[in-house]
Amino acid sequence: MAIKSQFPQLFKGYISGSLTPEEQQAFYRMADQEVFQEELSKLVDEEMNAGRNQTYILEPSEKQEILHYIFQTAENTGNAPARPEYPLSAGYPVWKKIAIAASLFFTLGTGIYFYSRHSVDQQQLVYLKHMKPGENSATLTLGDGSRIRLNDAGQGQLAEQAGVTIIKSENGALTYKTSPKAGKRMMNTLSTSRGEQFKVILPDGTNVWLNAASSIRYPTTFADAKSRKVSLKGEAYFEVTKDKSHPFVVETNLQEVEVLGTHFNISSYPEEALVKTTLLEGLVKVTPSTTKRAELLKPGYQAQVGANGVNIKAVNTETAVDWINGKFIFENETLASILTKISRWYNISIEYQNESLKQVTFTGTLSRYDQVDKVLSKLEHTEEVKFKVSEGKITVSPK
Repeated sequence: MAIKSQFPQLFKGYISGSLTPEEQQAFYRMADQEVFQEELSKLVDEEMNAGRNQTYILEPSEKQEILHYIFQTAENTGNAPARPEYPLSAGYPVWKKIAIAASLFFTLGTGIYFYSRHSVDQQQLVYLKHMKPGENSATLTLGDGSRIRLNDAGQGQLAEQAGVTIIKSENGALTYKTSPKAGKRMMNTLSTSRGEQFKVILPDGTNVWLNAASSIRYPTTFADAKSRKVSLKGEAYFEVTKDKSHPFVVETNLQEVEVLGTHFNISSYPEEALVKTTLLEGLVKVTPSTTKRAELLKPGYQAQVGANGVNIKAVNTETAVDWINGKFIFENETLASILTKISRWYNISIEYQNESLKQVTFTGTLSRYDQVDKVLSKLEHTEEVKFKVSEGKITVSPK
């Protein structure tokens, strides 16, 4: 059994990544005991100030995050003892509360290293703290022009218009309930800002997940309509309710997609040259606005529509719908494309010191719910690029 005098040495070994599996497990078990809390706090301070000309004072929330990452690493490697989850409340030791601030540490091998090799200044930490992952939120614009912020709205009925009741369900989705006496059709618009996503169940039962910086416009009822037509800007994933007599149509700036009942994703951001439609299940017909010539799309294929027409190619559909599953999945994807997605989700801007960096490609998987510092750290590990964080902006430069 490890004794108390071993703890400082185990901590140093953890920082350097030199612990054996047995020593690492001993460190985790000791760190999880209340008797070591004060000493662990002092060791973190000492390590943070090693080699510095002035004392760096960590805020309590920053220490919380350091300790959170220690245990997160333990869980990922399977070496940590079983322990309960602690909520953000006053009923538990302060260092066990999971902070949502950006981390000072990044996982690297079996140990950790300090961000920017001990040279993080307090202003940098402030910037990182405000760069949080996106949230389940959106704005609903009703037919009369009134707006409802959905993250502020409680569960239950939000509005009623022309015999259609709009409800926010228990799982946070927006749903529509149409009465037999529904009156005139009205148009609603669901829109997300950067750093938001939301789900809506349309009046016909079709499920739509709306990605960040996107909007979808749709009628409050599809009754008496020949087709179920909606308009999309940005990106959305659709699971369409089957209705052979009423095709489902998605209109974007460069194309029209017609389906009877299927699962597909459309990425149609105005700042991007191509509109990408990826089919997971069923069959869809893609009609470019330029050629007006319809192309049939089969599962596992993607239609890329641009100013010069349409190109159909086989793709890994998992990468197209990664955002639905809370991930960023890249397969030889350019840094420009990756950081564009990250900028929308974390609501930050990107600046390149060298334009050629945009064409550097990466393959890998990241969580959409990691703090942005951890996401950037994993990209930096490739030794291709490095990042500098300032207020609302990430600057990219070569290593």
